[in-house]
Amino acid sequence: MPINNENDLKKVEEGLQRIMDAPDDERRAQEARRLFVDRLDFGVVDNLIPLPSAAHPALPLDARRIAARDRVSLAYIPLHADRISAAAVHAAAKAIAANLADDLILLFANSRGDLLHFVHPTDPTAARPRLRRLVIRQGESHRTAVQQLANMWHDYGVQAIPTLDAVRQAFSVEPVTQRFFTDYRRAFDRAKQAIAGFPHDA
Repeated sequence: MPINNENDLKKVEEGLQRIMDAPDDERRAQEARRLFVDRLDFGVVDNLIPLPSAAHPALPLDARRIAARDRVSLAYIPLHADRISAAAVHAAAKAIAANLADDLILLFANSRGDLLHFVHPTDPTAARPRLRRLVIRQGESHRTAVQQLANMWHDYGVQAIPTLDAVRQAFSVEPVTQRFFTDYRRAFDRAKQAIAGFPHDA
């Protein structure tokens, strides 16, 4: 269900923009924690999780666990690459899951800091875990990510849905896709009704 409170959406959007605008990895991690703690009601944690550098060349030495709520942890992983590859995400997810019993939200940033992927891996210890992503690029609209993160908070913060269920729902592609096509169909039908003056078969 979309959030109708524009103030909630605005706060999440401002938080995401602060992450994008941060000048370095340390500040990006701080701004990500600030968004999840101040706006999304996670608790503060701060510990490093070793990543095997042999698993993928883009991985740093450690992921940084920066926030947690009800056994769902947020970890920040700044990659040494311009793109965020599925192979790097898989390698990091497996390594973090091997060290941490929590369910995960992984925040990846590319080396330039102009691309973020929030990733929720399902069964990260599997050979090929399913990776559900919210992607944010500098200079592009990130309305879907804003909406889904605000909905996640609304689900567990207001509706009292268990946190993990709310996270899974936020990272589910199907509702976003269905909502897009529903909205598109409405817009198409309105446009079709507004166009006049052509023969029926034109």
